[in-house]
Amino acid sequence: MTLLNRLGILPKKPVVVDSPVAHDFFFVRGHPRSGTNWVGALLNLHPQINCFGEFHFEDIRNSIDTLQNLPWQITAREPLKSVMDECFEDLVKKSMLTLESRKPSARWIGDRTPRGLRIFLDGAPYILIIRDGRDVLVSWTYHVLRMRKHVVDVIVPAENRAAFDVTYQKFTADNQHFFKYPHELLADEGWVRFVAGRWANWMKVDKQAMERVESTELDARVMVLRYEDLHAQTEKHRREMYEFLGLDPFEAAPISQESKTVAGFEKDDPASFWRHGQVGDWKAYRHDSLSTWFNEVAGDVLLDLKYEKDQNW
Repeated sequence: MTLLNRLGILPKKPVVVDSPVAHDFFFVRGHPRSGTNWVGALLNLHPQINCFGEFHFEDIRNSIDTLQNLPWQITAREPLKSVMDECFEDLVKKSMLTLESRKPSARWIGDRTPRGLRIFLDGAPYILIIRDGRDVLVSWTYHVLRMRKHVVDVIVPAENRAAFDVTYQKFTADNQHFFKYPHELLADEGWVRFVAGRWANWMKVDKQAMERVESTELDARVMVLRYEDLHAQTEKHRREMYEFLGLDPFEAAPISQESKTVAGFEKDDPASFWRHGQVGDWKAYRHDSLSTWFNEVAGDVLLDLKYEKDQNW
């Protein structure tokens, strides 16, 4: 009997109909534009994996944490504190089960959300993908440029908006502009520092979460995968992902351009969500000040992750 049952809190009717398939749940995490979509597509080649959508459960968990950390609130005390935790876990599982109709026979259901490594389902497997922050910078910049102006104004910090608008106007007038003038794409110092700093902080938080998992403070299994390694040896690493979930790799369908599972894309299309997908793409857009700006806010993380041996790149 669950804690909710013991407290007499019973649903009037079941939210999710019982399924003939016993499901397990897993999570794909990573900084935006680091390959979470690609990992999800590769996983979906296996008949026993159903990985779609971005649930963003972290936003709900963070709100619950805030309530539970206010000592003067009833939400910080038992039994309500445990009830909230149990309800959150139930919400996660039932929400993910809504994907069942996409692949009814799949055992594993995965949430693919581009967020940091936050363990909120005990014992669940997590696949964390990381990518060179300079390639993230280029990919994220193009991703934002493709958006409508009112969305851009929400994403870009107010102090960087005027300078970024110049970049946005050039792209809107001609989405091939930065092919012709590549040094202009990352010419806004404030934007480069903002994205590089966010990536660096994100990597540090992920590292702290990994240390807590390795110390067994957090109950989870985590597979860390580099975008660059997956790009170089896609077959090897997708096999490892299937095995991480206890599945037979030979049951998976082959990679293909149609399923967008091949490393990289056939052409560099700045107007597409699936723009380029290459390793070292940032080098085409480097200029004299880029390394200085990036290193001052994120150079230590580049070194820590072994993307560079020193800051003289």
